[in-house]
Amino acid sequence: MEAIQKVIRFMQGELSGNAIFIPNYDMELALKMVSGVDVWLNTPVVGKEACGTSGMKALANGVINLSTADGWVAEADFENSGWILDDLNLAESFYRLLESDIVPMFYERNAENLPINWIKRMRNSIELSKQFDITKALAKYQQMLYL
Repeated sequence: MEAIQKVIRFMQGELSGNAIFIPNYDMELALKMVSGVDVWLNTPVVGKEACGTSGMKALANGVINLSTADGWVAEADFENSGWILDDLNLAESFYRLLESDIVPMFYERNAENLPINWIKRMRNSIELSKQFDITKALAKYQQMLYL
């Protein structure tokens, strides 16, 4: 509990206005957060991300990921489902992708006023999430270990 209080004080001080602590974070709140997002921004320092389950959860809900290539993202083929940030030039990479790819695609509409390319990327995200499904992983391990 002391460690959490220390983090909260740091966030309220030095990081004030740039980060928040969400008390009582649970699956219900996570669902609300993920369902209201168009792009999931994830910028861990490469080599430091344990896994990245929040990005996986977003992916499974059709949210497009914008991330450094760490954790599960390093194993994913993001070519048609998300964008990879250059961890060595993070800010430049973020703004370049935002301006050249993400914002134009988000607002691009067809004759029926649908963002077809955005929807394709969302569907590709859902499809990609199946590669990281726990059921698939357990079946793979069962096959490797017991058969």
